Amino acid sequence: METQGEVANLIERGRRAVTGLTTLAQNAKAELDKATAGEEFDTKVFEPNAFMGHLSDYGQAIVAEVAGRYDGAIQGAIEYTLTQRLPELTDAQAQEFLGIVQTAQRMEGDPKQRKDAKAFFVGASMSFLFDRAVETGMLMERERAASQSTAAEKIAKSNAIKAATAKIAKDKPLPATPGNLPTSTGPAGGTFNREYYRQLKATDTQKAQDYVNSFAAMQRVPALPTI
Repeated sequence: METQGEVANLIERGRRAVTGLTTLAQNAKAELDKATAGEEFDTKVFEPNAFMGHLSDYGQAIVAEVAGRYDGAIQGAIEYTLTQRLPELTDAQAQEFLGIVQTAQRMEGDPKQRKDAKAFFVGASMSFLFDRAVETGMLMERERAASQSTAAEKIAKSNAIKAATAKIAKDKPLPATPGNLPTSTGPAGGTFNREYYRQLKATDTQKAQDYVNSFAAMQRVPALPTI
């Protein structure tokens, strides 16, 4: 993986190579034109070594430019993923990624490993990003599960409160009605029990009034006036 300076130098050499190749072609054409016209011409106008040198430089420039674009695209994708799509790296994770970069650079500097440097860097970087993505997904899932659990607990507590309230209301004694008044002291045989009424009035005026109303209902006449 050449540095940006090295790539720029190779591309510049390629530009000069194009100029050199063009000059060689123009000189060769001029001498061939002389030969065609029967004039004396320089038979050594074509310089094989110079031609091959320019061609080699041009080829390296093409490779460097393509590789530079490729490396730039990979670097841009990695930087975007690390800074925009994933949480900030921990110190340990940052050191791990730095180790990948340094290893790739050492391989690039070793003629025996240079051809494998780019493949190592891309593969190791993708593996690193995949691991971070999995960790992020697991964290998001834990947070989602915790949120659902909290919501479920709130619903359960709410339901428990409703159930308790309903039970309290169910267990609360009902007001006196014809159906739940004591039969021993309530209206018997259609006779209004004044003594019972006075006892109720002394302790609970509402029950006393309910007794009056229940007696009136039994007699199918309007409620008796309060005494």
